[in-house]
Amino acid sequence: MYHVHRTVLSRKRTRPYGETSMTSTTTSIRVSAFPIANIDETYLSFAIDTSYMLGGWWWGDRHVRFNPTIGANRIDPADLSHAQLIRYAKALGPSILRIGGTEADTVWYDIDHSRKKPNGCRLTLTKKRWEEILTFAEAIDARILFTLNAAKHVHTASLIQYTRNRTDRIAAWEFGNEVNAYPVTHIHRLRRLQYIRDLAVLRTTLNEHGDGKIAAFGSIIWPVIGEPFSYLKKPLSQTEQLLMNAAHPDIITWHYYPQQSTRCPMRTCRASAQTLLSPKTFIRASHYAEQIHTWTQKYAHADVWLGETGPALCGGEPGLSQSFFSSLWWLIHLGEMAKHHQSCIIRQTLIGSDYGLIDDNTMQPNPDYWTSLLWKRLMGQEVLDVQIDGPEELRVYGHRNPKTGQRCFLLINTHPTQPFSVHLSEGTKTLYHLSNPNLLENSLYLNNKVVQKFEDIKGLKMNEHEIHIGGYEAVFIQETSSPPN
Repeated sequence: MYHVHRTVLSRKRTRPYGETSMTSTTTSIRVSAFPIANIDETYLSFAIDTSYMLGGWWWGDRHVRFNPTIGANRIDPADLSHAQLIRYAKALGPSILRIGGTEADTVWYDIDHSRKKPNGCRLTLTKKRWEEILTFAEAIDARILFTLNAAKHVHTASLIQYTRNRTDRIAAWEFGNEVNAYPVTHIHRLRRLQYIRDLAVLRTTLNEHGDGKIAAFGSIIWPVIGEPFSYLKKPLSQTEQLLMNAAHPDIITWHYYPQQSTRCPMRTCRASAQTLLSPKTFIRASHYAEQIHTWTQKYAHADVWLGETGPALCGGEPGLSQSFFSSLWWLIHLGEMAKHHQSCIIRQTLIGSDYGLIDDNTMQPNPDYWTSLLWKRLMGQEVLDVQIDGPEELRVYGHRNPKTGQRCFLLINTHPTQPFSVHLSEGTKTLYHLSNPNLLENSLYLNNKVVQKFEDIKGLKMNEHEIHIGGYEAVFIQETSSPPN
C-alpha cells in the first residue's frame, strides 16, 4: 500500500438528517501508487440472450411449464436493425456481445443445409440470421462471445468455418451454458468425461479452421449456497473437477446473480431492495469471484470472465431491476469485480425483460444504462487500491487511465439517511452526482437534472474542496487537473 503524504480524499462524517447538532471526524483515504489489477476496455460488456436473439421462450409473468429456467412467452427474434438499439449499444463500445443463455444448448446451426436437424433442438440459427448478428456486432463495435450447444451433438464445423472466412469479430466460442446445472436446465446430468472429450473436439475443429479461443464452463453460482447440488458434499465442486480435467480453455466463465426474482421457481435468496444493497450481497459475490479465480490459477491459468450477471435471476425483479436503486448495486458490483480478478463482466442483458439496460417496450435506456455509460467513459483500466477507515456504508473505488494518468474516483453512499461531506484534494475536478428522490423510479438524476438523452451526460467542473453525498447517492469524481505535489 502506498500512503500519499497529502490527503488525496477525506471524509467528514455527520449525523443523520433531522438532528440539530453535528459532530464530525475526518478520515483520509489511502490510494495506491500502482494498480492492483488491470481490466480491458471491454470490461463492462453485455449480452443479448439466445432466446431473445433467435425467437425462443422469454421472460413474462412466470416460468414456462416444461422448463423452470426459461420464460413463458414465445417471442419473435430481436430486430437488430433498429436504429435506437444500434445507437445505444455502440455508445457502450468497444464491448463483448455475449449470445448465450439456457436455450443456447438447444440450437441447431443450419449454415450449409447439409444435415438434418436432430431431435431436441428447439431453435435454429440460419445463415441469414448469423449474417444479421455479425453485421450488428460490426455496427456497435463489439466482439462476440458465442455460446455453443454442448447438450446435443450438433455440427459446429460449418458455423466455425463460415465465421472464420467472414469476420474476426469472435472473441471466443463458449462451450455450453451453465453446464454444472444441466439437471435443472435440461433435465439430464452432464457426463463430465463426454463433455471433456467434446471440448477437445472443439479445440481440434478450431485449429483446423485457423485457431480461436474457447471459453468454458459458464458455471452458475447461486447466492448463499454456491454451486447447485453443493449439498452433496463431494470432495471437489463440479467446476473444480472440470478445471482439473479439461483441455485448458482460454477463458473461464461463470454466472452470478445476487438474488432470484419472483419468477424463479427455486430461490435461495429472494429479490428485495433490502437484499440488493446488503453488505452480505457484495461479500458473497467477492468470495465466489475469488474462489473461481483461485481454481483457475491452480489448474488452467486462463482469464476469468463473469460471463452473465444482473440484479436478479429469471428476467430481473419487476419494479426493482429497472430502478435507480438497482444502479447503486450495479456500480458497486462493477467496482468490486474489477478488484477481484474479473477481466470482463457481462451484463444480462442489453435489452429484454426487467434486467435489460434498454427497455424493449419503449426502446429507452433504464438507469443502469446511463450508469454503465458513465463507467465506460470515466473509469480507466488501471484499478487502484483505495482504502478508507470508517463505516462500510460509504464505498469508494478508484481507477486510472493508463494513457493519460487521469484518475477517477467513484463514491457510493449505501446508507438510507446518513449524509457524508467529502473533502477533496486541490486541483480542478469534474463531478457527476447521481441521485433520485424516488429510489424505485425508472429515472436517473445527474447533478440534479433528469437524464433523458446523451447530451444530458455532462459533468460539473469545480475547484471546491468539499462535496455532499446524501443517503443512497453516488458520485464520480474525475481529476481534470493534477493537484500540486
